[in-house]
Amino acid sequence: MANKLPNASNENNVLIVCEGAEECDYINRLKACGVWNKNFSVHTKDAKSISNISAMYSYYYKTNNYKLIVIFCDTEKYPYNQFVAMKQKIDKFHDKGVADQVVFFVNPCTLQVVLLHFDAVKLISNSKTDNAATVERLTGVKDYNATEQQRKAIVNKITSQNYAEMKTTFGAVERYIHLCAK
Repeated sequence: MANKLPNASNENNVLIVCEGAEECDYINRLKACGVWNKNFSVHTKDAKSISNISAMYSYYYKTNNYKLIVIFCDTEKYPYNQFVAMKQKIDKFHDKGVADQVVFFVNPCTLQVVLLHFDAVKLISNSKTDNAATVERLTGVKDYNATEQQRKAIVNKITSQNYAEMKTTFGAVERYIHLCAK
């Protein structure tokens, strides 16, 4: 006789597997701002690296605890070898091409989407050093290098209002950041 509890209803559970702390901070801030439909329970898991995403995704997929599991990550540096490899592993796991439907990405980095909450900006590098002046200009955070304190200072400036304005102004970005829309 099986000694296993049945899965809790997964009907409204959504899991976002985040590449790292920056992605988790951003998604968790959007949750705190209440920008998503309250009928969904959005959860985040920090993969801590793009190289860990596919294993984490497949593990949580097998648990059957989520109605939907998606991935939020950067493309990394050109030629995007790690990003492409991660998508191939997701496709292989499902034995069909679903990676394009579950991988939500930002190029060159998640900081691009975060900064769009404050002004129109197009980052050309994923280097924290290269983007430090832009971060300071838009958020007041000096010498940005993604420490926890700096990340929190930036995401705490995100509000439901500047999120709505960013969505309206930069609608093309919506595919990457907007799940469970109101």
